Order: sequence, then structure tokens, then C-alpha cells
Amino acid sequence: MYLLDYNINNGWSDFFEEQKRQEYFKDLASFVDAEYENNTVYPPRDNIFKAFELTDIDDIKLVIIGQDPYHEKGQAMGLAFSVPKGVRMPPSLCNIYKEIEMEYNYKMPPSGDLTSWAKKGIFLLNNVLTVREHEANSHKSHGWEIFTDNVIKYINEIDRPICYMLWGNFARSKKSLITNPKAYVLESTHPSPLSASRGFFGCNHFKKFNAFLKENYDPVPPVTYFVSILLITVSVLSISTGFAIWSFIPALIALSISSLKALAVIAIIGMLARLLSSRERMAFVAS
Repeated sequence: MYLLDYNINNGWSDFFEEQKRQEYFKDLASFVDAEYENNTVYPPRDNIFKAFELTDIDDIKLVIIGQDPYHEKGQAMGLAFSVPKGVRMPPSLCNIYKEIEMEYNYKMPPSGDLTSWAKKGIFLLNNVLTVREHEANSHKSHGWEIFTDNVIKYINEIDRPICYMLWGNFARSKKSLITNPKAYVLESTHPSPLSASRGFFGCNHFKKFNAFLKENYDPVPPVTYFVSILLITVSVLSISTGFAIWSFIPALIALSISSLKALAVIAIIGMLARLLSSRERMAFVAS
């Protein structure tokens, strides 16, 4: 598949259509297509935009910025730092796992496949998305940097809190693109063996990110929680006093605005049962 033929059928589609109309992207597409025709290039063509396919822009909670895809056979899979299941983990990924284990006293799985992270809203973005075999940075300065800078700017426009982990000087150079006041930026040295001991180990980025999630993505915001409880209580009390039809409205509102859906459903079912029971009693009395 040629680069200009890619279609991302999720929240990224408008962004991709906008980029494909620009001259830099057309030049980039010509270069990348020629490279795949004439050389061994990674990742496989159908994985170039894997990060965008797995992590819809509407689901992004964390952005981790890498630099270049792995350039040896079988490693690159379109997600920064990730390798397919069964492939030996590169040193940087080993150190990422080691930091998580130190933070949580938890043994990470042996696989370096981070697909599950991507599906949970962790956007694993490399600065350059393709590379020639055995030649690190071989696709640098051909347009990918413009594309990925535009990606970061596009995410920066989202009006909700998003965390960014910037590891190493290169990733930290992207900080100037992150201007949203709701952004939460974490910085450290790169997890490479050359620098991990100089600031990456002990950075506690993953604990900080989990605290960020708890604060900003709590499934039941406190105000909504109490409003929902109040609405459900009103419904239950109303049905007990005979306002059968209108009694369901507060519970239905709670069902729509809150993640207390299970409680609202139970309340509605209970009210239906009470209503049916009262009708049976009335029918018996009438007979």
C-alpha cells in the first residue's frame, strides 16, 4: 500500500486527510514508497501508522515520544519502544520495564509487545516512522519530523488533560510544542543503558501518571456522583408515594450523566417490580 493510500478510520481521519493535501507529505510519500520498493525498510508497510490505528485521538491519555524505529529485522512494529511478542526486548525497553518493577514491586511480563498499552490510550509515537535496515536515522530529514510535530500540535489542541513523558534530550526538545495549560509533562533522561542511571531510574513517571489518571479520569466525578445518588433517591421515594410514571425520570437522568449506570439500572428495575406488584395488589382488591 502506498503512503498516500492509507486511511485511518477513527478520530485521526481528518488529521490525515489534511496532511495528505500538503506538499511536504506528498514528497515524504514519494520518498518512503521508493525506499520500500528498493530497500529493506521497517516496520512492515501495514504497520507504519499502527500507533494511530490502535490509539484513537479521542482516547489518548498519555503520549510517549520515541526517536527512530528499531532497524533490525523483526523488531519495529509501528509503536515506539515496542517489539512483537517473542522478540528479544531491546535495552531501552528492558529499562522501562525495570523502572516499572522498581516503582510497583511488580514483575513485568516477558513480552515487549506494548499493544495493550496502545489500546488503553497510551500513544507510542516515534519522531520518524520508518527506517532502512541496519541504518539508524536513515529516514531522518525527509518529512517525518514535520508530520510528527504536526501530530503533537494536533494533540496539544485537545481540551482535556493529557500526560506527556519526554525521555532524553530529543524528546524534551518537543516540549515547546506542548503549550496546553492542561498538559502534564514529565521529563527525564532516556531509558538507554547509557543514560538510564542518570535520571530515568527512580523518576517514578508511572506512579505519577497513575496519580494523574486518578485525578483527571476518575470514572465518577464527585459532583456527578452526588447528583446521581440524589436523582436515584428521588426516583425511589417517588415510586413509593404513587407517582409511577414521573418517578422514572430522575433515575433515567442519572443513567445518562453518570457512570453509576449499574446502580441506576438496579433502581429502575426495582421500581418496575414495585409498580407491577402494586398493580397486582390493586387488581386483586378490585376483583
